Amino acid sequence: MKRARAEDLVVFLGPSLSAADARRVAPCRVLPPARQGDVLAVLPERPLAIALVDGLFDTTPSVWQHEIALALGAGVAVFGGASMGALRAAELAPLGMVGVGRIFRWYRDGDLDDDGEVALLHGDGEHGFRPLTLPLVNVRAAAEAARAEGLLSAREARALVAAGAALHYAGRTWARVLATVRLAEPVCARLRAFLPRAPDPKAEDARACIAAAAEFAHARRRGAPPPPAPRTGAVPSHVRRARLRHARTVLPGGARVASGEVLDALARRPDAGRLAAEGLRRALLASLARSAGFRPSQAETAGALAA
Repeated sequence: MKRARAEDLVVFLGPSLSAADARRVAPCRVLPPARQGDVLAVLPERPLAIALVDGLFDTTPSVWQHEIALALGAGVAVFGGASMGALRAAELAPLGMVGVGRIFRWYRDGDLDDDGEVALLHGDGEHGFRPLTLPLVNVRAAAEAARAEGLLSAREARALVAAGAALHYAGRTWARVLATVRLAEPVCARLRAFLPRAPDPKAEDARACIAAAAEFAHARRRGAPPPPAPRTGAVPSHVRRARLRHARTVLPGGARVASGEVLDALARRPDAGRLAAEGLRRALLASLARSAGFRPSQAETAGALAA
């Protein structure tokens, strides 16, 4: 039986789960929370699956839907859950991205529609991306669990969620939620006693997402087919440029060269102008062929790749 390999599965992870916990779920390569271009950058390494859990946003461009579609088109299965992964999976399920977990289902089913539900402040990589504030989905899960145990009434559970929602993600903590919620002190005391065992839906969903992606990668290693390529239109030019800028070329010996360095070297050639003109001619011919409905056969594609 083929063994699972860490290089088969790339996991973008941050505050939802520690890297050590992720590796306990399955052998994997753990990378920091994804930002725009990070999925493109790992495609030349040909992982069998990607688990997108955490991603950056707000002041940092977020991971593109286009790059996830390109990964799927390259035969790489993409799973999402817990945080940014749940958002992207709810958006891209029609293209074949696989959503995992409770938070994904909340977004998919329309129970949640605000990206800020999963937002939180966290430390940097040096500090293990430790969460510094509380995501609203955790408040919702705690309210639901406390109500199920009879610690809160339905009205009190709604009040707890409303108190959490009234706070900005950058300042939301349990201490501030409990200080602002309008509940009797005995009820708040019961909540304080309950919180150490309250569910953590982000961590639960992150584990489930990694496990599902690892299971698929293991199946691929044993001979299962790749995911079907999504039906998408032509890749926008700015996405193609980003793919060149972010990706790394893997040389036959295993060394990796940034594609930007390759482009810079080409630009310094004395025949750079001729190469650019030839590239433009090919791009225009390819666009004309697509618009006319021409599609290469698998044999023609294989021959072009070999050449």
